[in-house]
Amino acid sequence: MSFDYFCQQSETKRTDIESALKRKSVANNPPKKYPEQWKKLATLSLFQPLEHFGLWQYRGNHHLGLALQLNSQSSAFASKQSEPVMLRPVVYEQDRHITATTDTPFPGCLSLPPEMQSEQEWRLLKPLQFQAKGLTLTRNTLTNVVFGARCPESDIAELRKSLVLDMRYKSLRYARMVLHPDKLKLRVQLLDN
Repeated sequence: MSFDYFCQQSETKRTDIESALKRKSVANNPPKKYPEQWKKLATLSLFQPLEHFGLWQYRGNHHLGLALQLNSQSSAFASKQSEPVMLRPVVYEQDRHITATTDTPFPGCLSLPPEMQSEQEWRLLKPLQFQAKGLTLTRNTLTNVVFGARCPESDIAELRKSLVLDMRYKSLRYARMVLHPDKLKLRVQLLDN
Protein backbone atom coordinates (compact mmCIF):
# COMPACT_ATOMS: atom_id res chain seq x y z
CA MET A 1 0.00 0.00 0.00
CA SER A 2 1.43 3.39 -0.95
CA PHE A 3 1.23 6.49 1.19
CA ASP A 4 -0.86 8.28 -1.48
CA TYR A 5 -3.38 5.40 -1.53
CA PHE A 6 -3.58 5.51 2.29
CA CYS A 7 -4.27 9.28 2.23
CA GLN A 8 -6.92 8.88 -0.44
CA GLN A 9 -8.72 6.09 1.46
CA SER A 10 -8.56 7.89 4.80
CA GLU A 11 -10.00 11.05 3.24
CA THR A 12 -12.98 9.18 1.78
CA LYS A 13 -13.68 7.33 5.07
CA ARG A 14 -12.86 10.23 7.40
CA THR A 15 -16.45 11.02 8.46
CA ASP A 16 -17.16 7.33 9.24
CA ILE A 17 -13.97 7.03 11.31
CA GLU A 18 -14.64 10.25 13.26
CA SER A 19 -18.25 9.35 14.04
CA ALA A 20 -17.21 5.84 15.19
CA LEU A 21 -14.61 7.35 17.52
CA LYS A 22 -17.15 9.78 18.99
CA ARG A 23 -19.69 6.98 19.57
CA LYS A 24 -17.08 4.80 21.27
CA SER A 25 -15.82 7.53 23.61
CA VAL A 26 -19.35 8.26 24.84
CA ALA A 27 -20.65 4.68 25.01
CA ASN A 28 -17.87 3.21 27.17
CA ASN A 29 -18.09 5.67 30.06
CA PRO A 30 -19.70 3.83 32.99
CA PRO A 31 -22.18 5.73 35.15
CA LYS A 32 -20.91 7.17 38.44
CA LYS A 33 -21.79 4.98 41.41
CA TYR A 34 -20.64 7.29 44.16
CA PRO A 35 -22.93 8.73 46.79
CA GLU A 36 -24.51 12.17 46.74
CA GLN A 37 -22.36 13.18 49.72
CA TRP A 38 -19.32 13.46 47.40
CA LYS A 39 -20.83 16.62 45.93
CA LYS A 40 -20.78 18.15 49.40
CA LEU A 41 -17.09 17.46 50.00
CA ALA A 42 -13.96 19.59 49.48
CA THR A 43 -10.72 17.67 48.88
CA LEU A 44 -7.12 18.83 49.22
CA SER A 45 -4.49 16.47 47.79
CA LEU A 46 -1.16 16.38 49.61
CA PHE A 47 1.93 14.48 48.48
CA GLN A 48 4.90 13.17 50.44
CA PRO A 49 7.78 12.75 47.96
CA LEU A 50 9.31 16.12 47.24
CA GLU A 51 11.75 14.74 44.65
CA HIS A 52 9.05 13.00 42.57
CA PHE A 53 9.75 14.13 39.00
CA GLY A 54 6.27 13.25 37.73
CA LEU A 55 4.54 15.30 40.42
CA TRP A 56 6.57 18.38 39.53
CA GLN A 57 5.85 17.81 35.85
CA TYR A 58 2.11 17.23 36.25
CA ARG A 59 1.00 18.95 39.46
CA GLY A 60 3.81 21.52 39.61
CA ASN A 61 3.01 23.10 36.22
CA HIS A 62 6.08 21.68 34.46
CA HIS A 63 8.44 22.71 37.30
CA LEU A 64 7.19 26.34 37.27
CA GLY A 65 5.16 25.99 40.47
CA LEU A 66 5.97 25.63 44.13
CA ALA A 67 5.39 23.15 46.92
CA LEU A 68 4.40 23.99 50.45
CA GLN A 69 5.76 21.65 53.09
CA LEU A 70 3.24 21.35 55.88
CA ASN A 71 3.50 19.96 59.39
CA SER A 72 0.87 17.20 59.47
CA GLN A 73 0.85 17.35 63.30
CA SER A 74 -0.39 20.95 63.20
CA SER A 75 -3.71 21.86 64.77
CA ALA A 76 -4.86 23.07 61.32
CA PHE A 77 -5.41 19.41 60.37
CA ALA A 78 -7.22 18.46 63.58
CA SER A 79 -10.95 17.91 63.39
CA LYS A 80 -13.02 20.21 65.59
CA GLN A 81 -16.73 20.29 66.35
CA SER A 82 -17.01 23.63 64.54
CA GLU A 83 -14.83 22.54 61.61
CA PRO A 84 -14.68 18.79 60.89
CA VAL A 85 -11.82 17.56 58.70
CA MET A 86 -10.32 14.17 57.91
CA LEU A 87 -6.67 13.72 56.90
CA ARG A 88 -5.96 10.20 55.65
CA PRO A 89 -3.50 8.46 53.32
CA VAL A 90 -4.79 7.23 49.99
CA VAL A 91 -5.08 3.45 49.74
CA TYR A 92 -3.64 2.05 46.51
CA GLU A 93 -5.67 -0.96 45.41
CA GLN A 94 -7.45 -2.23 42.36
CA ASP A 95 -10.91 -2.36 43.98
CA ARG A 96 -12.79 0.90 44.39
CA HIS A 97 -15.17 0.66 47.32
CA ILE A 98 -18.60 2.24 46.94
CA THR A 99 -20.11 1.43 50.31
CA ALA A 100 -19.59 3.74 53.27
CA THR A 101 -18.11 2.27 56.46
CA THR A 102 -17.09 3.76 59.80
CA ASP A 103 -13.49 3.82 58.60
CA THR A 104 -14.27 5.30 55.18
CA PRO A 105 -17.35 7.53 55.31
CA PHE A 106 -16.55 8.74 51.77
CA PRO A 107 -16.09 5.50 49.81
CA GLY A 108 -13.78 5.56 46.83
CA CYS A 109 -12.51 9.02 47.72
CA LEU A 110 -9.45 7.63 49.46
CA SER A 111 -8.45 4.99 46.92
CA LEU A 112 -6.45 5.04 43.70
CA PRO A 113 -5.01 2.34 41.42
CA PRO A 114 -1.68 0.74 42.45
CA GLU A 115 0.10 2.33 39.45
CA MET A 116 -0.04 5.71 41.24
CA GLN A 117 1.47 4.48 44.50
CA SER A 118 4.76 6.35 44.02
CA GLU A 119 2.91 9.64 44.63
CA GLN A 120 2.25 8.72 48.29
CA GLU A 121 -0.83 10.94 48.36
CA TRP A 122 -2.76 12.01 51.44
CA ARG A 123 -6.16 13.68 51.22
CA LEU A 124 -7.68 16.27 53.47
CA LEU A 125 -11.47 15.99 53.31
CA LYS A 126 -13.75 18.73 54.55
CA PRO A 127 -17.50 19.31 54.15
CA LEU A 128 -18.16 22.16 51.69
CA GLN A 129 -20.24 24.06 54.24
CA PHE A 130 -17.02 24.66 56.20
CA GLN A 131 -14.85 25.31 53.14
CA ALA A 132 -15.65 29.03 53.05
CA LYS A 133 -13.17 29.49 55.90
CA GLY A 134 -10.44 27.72 53.94
CA LEU A 135 -7.50 26.07 55.68
CA THR A 136 -6.25 28.12 58.61
CA LEU A 137 -2.46 28.05 58.64
CA THR A 138 -1.29 28.38 62.21
CA ARG A 139 2.25 29.39 63.16
CA ASN A 140 3.78 25.92 62.80
CA THR A 141 1.66 24.59 59.93
CA LEU A 142 3.83 25.85 57.06
CA THR A 143 7.47 24.80 57.45
CA ASN A 144 9.10 25.16 54.01
CA VAL A 145 8.41 26.68 50.62
CA VAL A 146 10.07 24.76 47.79
CA PHE A 147 10.17 26.35 44.35
CA GLY A 148 10.16 24.34 41.13
CA ALA A 149 13.32 24.05 39.05
CA ARG A 150 11.93 26.45 36.42
CA CYS A 151 10.13 28.85 38.77
CA PRO A 152 10.97 32.42 37.68
CA GLU A 153 13.31 34.38 39.98
CA SER A 154 10.86 37.30 40.00
CA ASP A 155 8.10 35.03 41.42
CA ILE A 156 10.45 33.68 44.08
CA ALA A 157 11.51 37.17 45.15
CA GLU A 158 7.91 38.44 45.25
CA LEU A 159 6.61 35.56 47.36
CA ARG A 160 9.53 35.75 49.78
CA LYS A 161 9.00 39.49 50.15
CA SER A 162 5.31 38.92 50.98
CA LEU A 163 5.95 36.14 53.49
CA VAL A 164 8.62 38.12 55.38
CA LEU A 165 5.92 40.63 56.36
CA ASP A 166 3.86 37.98 58.18
CA MET A 167 5.36 37.15 61.58
CA ARG A 168 3.80 33.65 61.51
CA TYR A 169 6.34 32.69 58.85
CA LYS A 170 9.43 34.20 60.47
CA SER A 171 11.16 30.79 60.79
CA LEU A 172 10.10 29.63 57.31
CA ARG A 173 12.82 28.02 55.17
CA TYR A 174 13.07 28.30 51.39
CA ALA A 175 14.44 25.81 48.89
CA ARG A 176 14.50 25.13 45.18
CA MET A 177 14.37 21.92 43.21
CA VAL A 178 17.43 21.40 41.00
CA LEU A 179 18.48 18.62 38.68
CA HIS A 180 21.03 16.31 40.29
CA PRO A 181 24.47 16.84 38.65
CA ASP A 182 25.15 13.11 38.11
CA LYS A 183 21.72 11.48 37.90
CA LEU A 184 18.44 12.09 36.14
CA LYS A 185 16.59 13.03 39.32
CA LEU A 186 15.65 16.09 41.30
CA ARG A 187 17.16 17.18 44.60
CA VAL A 188 16.37 19.94 47.10
CA GLN A 189 18.74 22.89 47.33
CA LEU A 190 18.26 25.24 50.29
CA LEU A 191 18.14 28.96 49.51
CA ASP A 192 19.75 31.62 51.68
CA ASN A 193 17.41 33.31 54.10
